[in-house]
Amino acid sequence: FKYLASGDYVLLGLERAASGAKLVPQRMAYGVTPKQVYKLGVNEAISNIPLRTRREIPPLKLTHGEWVGQKWGWMHFNQELDDPIIGDLTLIDANQKFFYPEFHQNVQDKKRFLLIAQDKLAPGKGELKLASAASGTQRLLGGKISFRVSEKIDTTHVKKVIPEGSESIRLTSDGGPKVSIVFSKPITEVKDSTFMMIVDSDTVITVVEWVNPTEIEFIPTKGWEEKTKYKLMIFSKGLIPIEGRSLKDSITFVTINSEKKMGYGGLTGFVKQNNIVPLVKLESMEKEPKFFHSAVNFDYQFQFNNIPEGSYRLIIIDDADNSNSFTYGYANPFQPSEWFYVHPDTFQVRANWDIDIGLIRIEEE
Repeated sequence: FKYLASGDYVLLGLERAASGAKLVPQRMAYGVTPKQVYKLGVNEAISNIPLRTRREIPPLKLTHGEWVGQKWGWMHFNQELDDPIIGDLTLIDANQKFFYPEFHQNVQDKKRFLLIAQDKLAPGKGELKLASAASGTQRLLGGKISFRVSEKIDTTHVKKVIPEGSESIRLTSDGGPKVSIVFSKPITEVKDSTFMMIVDSDTVITVVEWVNPTEIEFIPTKGWEEKTKYKLMIFSKGLIPIEGRSLKDSITFVTINSEKKMGYGGLTGFVKQNNIVPLVKLESMEKEPKFFHSAVNFDYQFQFNNIPEGSYRLIIIDDADNSNSFTYGYANPFQPSEWFYVHPDTFQVRANWDIDIGLIRIEEE
């Protein structure tokens, strides 16, 4: 802003698409500043005001359900649930028969939960009643949704949904990662020797774990080898779905290409800033960024160890509420955000290197 008259100013950041519109915190991204009012004097300039935008998290809500077969379906929430606590669930079919289904969170999409009834529901309109749900500070007391149960009997084949093709993995220090396979419908029975992994015609002993009835994770017992092509074979006759038929092909192949092992390094430095409780955040510059945090000790030093190699940005936060994360604040009623500073440089973490970036000098307002 230029050519402003002296006086008191309040700043509010808004996403560009919402410019000029009335603020609706749960529908548009906005951000507030660390101070409620900025006093601008004659011939004075205020710079480096930190501001980050986000959408407020709406109240937890059960949005809809879909009954896919006669014994199973999904319930959906309006947001991802972390460490969810789900209260009593009741299904009521068209004949007013009550069911108390088992439920499993979908790891790939934490907004939805797989429901499996102990018996078939009658065709027609059904109803789901949820006593309560909780995730972090979010609470939902009661929810009710309707759905339709089809008269059609499922005769379709189960499909491998994830991965769609071959999978490339970057090896971690513990021999991982585990690789996931997701099926299109719940699997109720798995016979012996349904899964087999080979490398160059040699069998590799593999650990297969069920995450939920639609998803497995697998990994060789001795971990992955670098730059190796693996093939996991799934024999359809040993995979029994809840309804319908098994995989269409007698053998389904999942190809895993292991890349070079991930390298790990470290980064350390010093930050000295008066009147703040410094928390240092390291954020990888990837499509899905990883985050690491370090407190600052009595010698003003922060330190990151065993960080995956790659490019990172460094952020210093005044963690006034000791939450070990950045607090965005609120517009109404006003609650200031925490002060933060984004270092202008990008830092490259390299395998087996500990980088010392020295004292960070922060530009003042």
